Amino acid sequence: MIALLTDFGLADTYVAQMKAVIWRHLPATPIIDLTHEIPAFDVWTGAWQLASGFRWLPPGSVTVAIVDPGVGTERRILVVEAGGRFLLAPDNGLLTLVLQEHGVKNVAVLRSDWPKRDEVAPTFHGRDLFAPAAARVLASGGIASVVQASAHAELPPMMLPTMPLREGKGWQATVLAVDRFGNIITNLGPQHCAGWRTIMCEPERGETVYFPVGRKFSDSAPGRWIAYLGSGGKFELARNQANAAANLQLKPGATVTLLPV
Repeated sequence: MIALLTDFGLADTYVAQMKAVIWRHLPATPIIDLTHEIPAFDVWTGAWQLASGFRWLPPGSVTVAIVDPGVGTERRILVVEAGGRFLLAPDNGLLTLVLQEHGVKNVAVLRSDWPKRDEVAPTFHGRDLFAPAAARVLASGGIASVVQASAHAELPPMMLPTMPLREGKGWQATVLAVDRFGNIITNLGPQHCAGWRTIMCEPERGETVYFPVGRKFSDSAPGRWIAYLGSGGKFELARNQANAAANLQLKPGATVTLLPV
């Protein structure tokens, strides 16, 4: 299958045009949408959403990830083999988190003469470059047919830290993402929060909040705080049936200190 992740949204036909190009090359290919609701140009949120969805894709699948503020410039398009799967993405850090988890077997650059035609819109590489290249990778079962043999790529780091920093008995965490319910996903894993029962949360601004640590939302009453290890394997902060991120004024990239009490 081919999986798509973009910041295109669904109000326009951009996603449909990409799918049409893929099906033109490989009719009836299964295509799934990881998400097309990444905030416009938000590479960091795209990196997190890509990492959270990629691990569930089957071996041999091809993922096209496009959050690409530099479309039409000299920025490279990376073609990567990792975790028994393939990815295509701009070289702006979008792949950082998924490759930290799965490692890299091969990483190269899309050929400069791909595809061999003139109708490449400089504002829509998703349709004219990514989609046909993804179809070719899936059809061939590898990346060799679409990459420059000599253009092995250095993966650029993200601008935000991906590892928590020790802070006394706790951690200074980074907010990786905020989901549509307002739940705050941090970069703490189970190894960082083992044995926690209650935590003190100190955001960059605003008041200190105390969170009981539970396993599910209903471990706290509606409107009350709750912290837990989320389905993506990261420690999360929430208010049951309310928006924790809005209350704490936290956005992706923000830091927050979490201390067990």
